[in-house]
Amino acid sequence: MAVVGNDVFTLAEYKSRTDADGKIVPITELLERQDEMLDDVPWVYANGPSAHKTTVRAGLPAISHRRFNKGIAATRSATAQVEFGMCQAAARTELDYDLANLGGNAGAVRLSEAKPHLSAMAQTVADTLIYGDPVANPTTDDDKVAGLHFFFKDNTTAPTKDHVITASGAGSDLSSIWIVAWGEDTVHGIVPPGLKMGLDHRDLGEGDAFDSSNRRFRAYMDEYKWNYGLCIRDWRAVVRICNIDVSDLVSTVANQQALTNYVIQGLSKIPSQYRSRAKIYGNSTVLTAWELGQRADVKAGGGLTYENINGQPVMSFRGRPVRTSNAITVAETTIS
Repeated sequence: MAVVGNDVFTLAEYKSRTDADGKIVPITELLERQDEMLDDVPWVYANGPSAHKTTVRAGLPAISHRRFNKGIAATRSATAQVEFGMCQAAARTELDYDLANLGGNAGAVRLSEAKPHLSAMAQTVADTLIYGDPVANPTTDDDKVAGLHFFFKDNTTAPTKDHVITASGAGSDLSSIWIVAWGEDTVHGIVPPGLKMGLDHRDLGEGDAFDSSNRRFRAYMDEYKWNYGLCIRDWRAVVRICNIDVSDLVSTVANQQALTNYVIQGLSKIPSQYRSRAKIYGNSTVLTAWELGQRADVKAGGGLTYENINGQPVMSFRGRPVRTSNAITVAETTIS
């Protein structure tokens, strides 16, 4: 189990990373996670320092019928402005100078600590882009931006309700499949103007750190930042298939095959002008179960295939890439 919150690199931690000769050994990164959704997000600079403003069509003009020699009233359309905020994920490391140099290779020691920070940053951003909800979770998410879940968590009254398809599962092991047609005119990431896109790592060099008694010691320092937000310009470019009961999915072929019907429904809800960009996302467990269901149904035409994209074999459905995002949990609450 990962231990979160330990902020001091200790001698015991150093010893756990070295061999008998004091050299840093390769570390098996068991906590790395596959999050291909993060690879697909298009990033653009926001049009404001703290928020990105977009204008959407909120109403069409009224059209009249007229008779000869009769006039009609002038009409107009309506627009609305929507703002999307941004946030910053950040972390620092402070490695005791002498401790880092114990084996004569401070660079390897620092690298062994940089890799998990890079991984943790990516996971934090991926989690927030899906589940960030400052309204429902003000204690934990107050400094985060609203993620996809925030806009697609109501299938009864919200404007997006028709794009939330329920798989009718219940229990404590629910998950979702997301269909997203990324683009600057639909859904994209945003970055404050003037700041770096993506993860920003700064080697701060050697400086003074402070122990628990506020006494100084020399340390190598690194800083990690990621400035980001999520802009949903056109919510019609997103579909969520929710309430997927994972235990029932894994154990029942019929439920695995039923996912195909839900995905077909979801793709049909994406406007045709966006559909060619759509990508399908699920976690490893859900996508594996779906693939097994397709295998069982292959004689009837199946639907899942593998295509070569940028030299990589990519699973696809009806020509749309199927991507793994393990930021999507198996512990979602029921959406009803």
